[in-house]
Amino acid sequence: MLNPAQKTVVDHRQGPILVVAGAGTGKTHTLTSRVAALIEEGVPAERILLLTFTRKAAGEMMERCGQLLGFPHGCRPALGGGTFHAAAFADLKRLGKLRDLYGLCDEAEGGKQLTKLLNLPEFKIVKDSKLSRRQLLQILSLAKNTCQDLAATVKQFFSAHIKILAEIDALLSRFEAEKKARGMMDYDDILVAWLALLRSDDGDACRNVYDYVLVDEYQDTSRLQVEILRSLVCGHRNIMAVGDDCQSIYSFRGALAAQLKEFLLDFPGARCVALEANYRSTEEILDFSNQVIAEAADVLPKELRSALGHKGPEPDVFRAERPGDVARRIADEIEKQHRTGTPLLAYAILFRSSAHAISLEMELNRRHLPYRKFGGQKLTEAAHVKDFLALLLLLHAAKAPSWALERSMSLLPGIGEKSASRLAQILSEGEAWDKLKFPAKAQPLAARIGALRRPQEDEAMNKDAIKLVLDVADIILRENYDDADERFDDLKTIGENLSQSPSLRIFCTDMALDYGDTPDRDDKGPSDYLTLSTIHSAKGKEWDEVHILNVAQGAIPSMTSFNNAAKYEEERRLFYVAITRARKRLLLHVPRDDGFGNFQRPSEFIDTLLAGSRPAPRQNDSPPANYRTWQPVPTKPKAPPPRKPEPGDDYIYIYED
Repeated sequence: MLNPAQKTVVDHRQGPILVVAGAGTGKTHTLTSRVAALIEEGVPAERILLLTFTRKAAGEMMERCGQLLGFPHGCRPALGGGTFHAAAFADLKRLGKLRDLYGLCDEAEGGKQLTKLLNLPEFKIVKDSKLSRRQLLQILSLAKNTCQDLAATVKQFFSAHIKILAEIDALLSRFEAEKKARGMMDYDDILVAWLALLRSDDGDACRNVYDYVLVDEYQDTSRLQVEILRSLVCGHRNIMAVGDDCQSIYSFRGALAAQLKEFLLDFPGARCVALEANYRSTEEILDFSNQVIAEAADVLPKELRSALGHKGPEPDVFRAERPGDVARRIADEIEKQHRTGTPLLAYAILFRSSAHAISLEMELNRRHLPYRKFGGQKLTEAAHVKDFLALLLLLHAAKAPSWALERSMSLLPGIGEKSASRLAQILSEGEAWDKLKFPAKAQPLAARIGALRRPQEDEAMNKDAIKLVLDVADIILRENYDDADERFDDLKTIGENLSQSPSLRIFCTDMALDYGDTPDRDDKGPSDYLTLSTIHSAKGKEWDEVHILNVAQGAIPSMTSFNNAAKYEEERRLFYVAITRARKRLLLHVPRDDGFGNFQRPSEFIDTLLAGSRPAPRQNDSPPANYRTWQPVPTKPKAPPPRKPEPGDDYIYIYED
């Protein structure tokens, strides 16, 4: 069943359309229903491109399209689909511009290369500045994703360092040149290469493949991705974008909230439809979420209302003395309800920063309550996984990339960074393994690796060959990690997946294209568990009961946002994302003490709750006499609510009655 606004979207055929889909308003159902409708009307499935931000989301959407079309279980229509990076790689590979992603450079590898450059005398000024390696890589990434030059990027995002712009430019230009010389690309480079391909003489070979392009989570696109889309649909202009600017929380990737509104400028004549009927939360939670976002600046207007009329308790604010008290309170309540039969999977505890959850993790461990934490490092970014992939490439790739050779060499005992680089260079030039000279300490393991080396063309790897690599990896793990057994379980899982892949090349490329997907490394864990998650990682998910930790000034919104209007607005949107994850009950926790003797007052985002009738102890925002410090945080002036479109505006906006 479709409501009137959803049906308007599904029935749309020609030209661009923007779907402003509030939280819980059935955007996935609307998007997949439109795909199914197009296919039922005769559009070949392979002429439709569905772009998402994770491969998992793409797979789930294609599965739902198959269900709507009556396909047998497990069967999907042959849509073009996946992440932007997967679609980019497919075109680049098809047209002979890129063969594989062996040389993909992630943040850790990029940071390592930057460290080498920062140690050179000519870059001492940058090294002595307060810019970290991560920030330097972020400058480069933002420049690519916002389609700006480096000067404009530094001025917009890192204005405090504009005085050393020339030095930053020189460093990052050198970094890019060396990366290219080593045959390496990062994730941004894949998209840059796709845009260049689309703008080249071969562009029509990409454009002519699809008649319809549908984009999920459009508010998370960068300017670079928008330019790709503009070039991709410039012939037929049949693009559908689904998103919610109130959930735009990735400015650090170059995805800015204004992107959704600018769709109407990027694709002139676009129709705009708002989905406001919420099928997830109770009326009380929706009322609160509307109050929180009503003062947001520069977002398209929408107001969520319950489509089902579900009632529930008001969102509540709990004050406690310290984070440990908050942890005990949450654990007590969940444990009590769990004993009455409520599954742990019904609960989520969300936080702005992983540090806010330390006390809770300790409490859950003491009580042996199972939980899983989301928002940390991706499995493919873990050091032991990179070590294993490097060994695989060293032992079995016909031409292993330089990063894999260097990393493999550095795993040998007694070999430092310079020696690893030198040995890798000699090996890449064609020298035989048994001609390399290793220190005595490294010789036993080097001999074992040499005996296993079987460089080959693109072929499948059998389980016996994989087991031999795992045996070597096990030796290295036990030499370098205390939790070797746990890490080895990760490698065995990867090895099992590799044995089912057509080739090592395809396997490594598939792992690289899992960009943005949440790691799932605990399949052997309990089937019922509490979810602990950063708010960023909780986006797109929902639970019956949601607890949000540390809803205090300086945490939500973060202290760094008070002097930056754009960051402050993003903090508001982040909090909005958190509260709209709750179906039935929402609980907000504010410790009066941050754990270091500093008084905390509740976030101004929850002023509307505190202004209502609440027990007096929860409204006590005065610091006790025994607190060492109390410095009230200044608040931002309230922005006027956005106006609704009026007759004469240059786009059509459909509101549900």
